[in-house]
Amino acid sequence: MALSSLPNEERETFEICLLYNQDIDPEIQNQLKPYLNIAYNLENELEHINFVNRLKWKIKRVVFKQTDPRFSDFLNKEKFSFVYPYLVNKNEHLSFQGCTWIADFQHKYLPHFFTKSEIEARDKGFTKIANLISRVVLSSKTAEVDFQKFFPDSKCQTEVLQFRTSLPSSWYELDPLLVQQKYNLPERFFLISNQFWQHKNHLVVLESLKILQASSIYPVIVFTGHIYDYRKPDYIDKILQTISTYGLSK
Repeated sequence: MALSSLPNEERETFEICLLYNQDIDPEIQNQLKPYLNIAYNLENELEHINFVNRLKWKIKRVVFKQTDPRFSDFLNKEKFSFVYPYLVNKNEHLSFQGCTWIADFQHKYLPHFFTKSEIEARDKGFTKIANLISRVVLSSKTAEVDFQKFFPDSKCQTEVLQFRTSLPSSWYELDPLLVQQKYNLPERFFLISNQFWQHKNHLVVLESLKILQASSIYPVIVFTGHIYDYRKPDYIDKILQTISTYGLSK
C-alpha cells in the first residue's frame, strides 16, 4: 500500500505482485486488488515435485548454492527484480534481489512460550540471516538492537520498518453510535486490540480490574482480537474463567 501511494509517475515504473500458496479470503482479495498488478497462486505456478525436478533442484543447491531453486526458478522465469520478504543468500547467483524479515527475538526473552523445536528453528534461521544475508528488515528499534546484541559480528545491514495499520475507508462511513449501542458501551472506555496470545498478557489487565474493583472503581475494557493461541489453545478459557472468578463479567 505504501508503494501504491507513490506519485503516478513513480508508481508506473514498477509492478506490485502478490505471491501466495493458499487460498486467500475473498474479502482480503478485494482489499488488496486495487494495489496489485497481478497475484500468483504458487500452488499452480511452481514446477511439479517429481524425480527429475528433485534431481535438478538438488544439483542447483549443491553446485550453485541456491537456497530454494524451485521457487527461484519461478522468480527468474517471471523476471522478478525484488522479492520481500525473501531470504537471498549473498553467495547465490540470482537475477533478482530480495530482503528478509525478522519480527522480534521473543523466544530469547520468553522461551516458555515456545516449543524446543520452535526455538531451535528460530535460532537456526536468524543465524543464517546474520551470516549469509546482506540486509534484513526488523519491525522495531528494539528488535534491531537485539539483532546487534545476539549477532555482534554480523555484517548484515539492518533496516527498521515498523508496523502500520491501514483501515478501509468504508469503516469511516459507519455510525460509531450504532456500534456503541450494539455492544452496550458507555461514552468512555479502554480499547485493547491484541490477539489472545499469552505474551499479550491480558491477565494483568484483569488483575488490575480486580484491584480497582476493591476500591469501587469500575472502568470498562473492550478486548478485540483473534481468540486462538496455537501454543496454548485453552488460554481463552483461562481468561474467561478469571473474569468469572474475579466477578468482572459486567
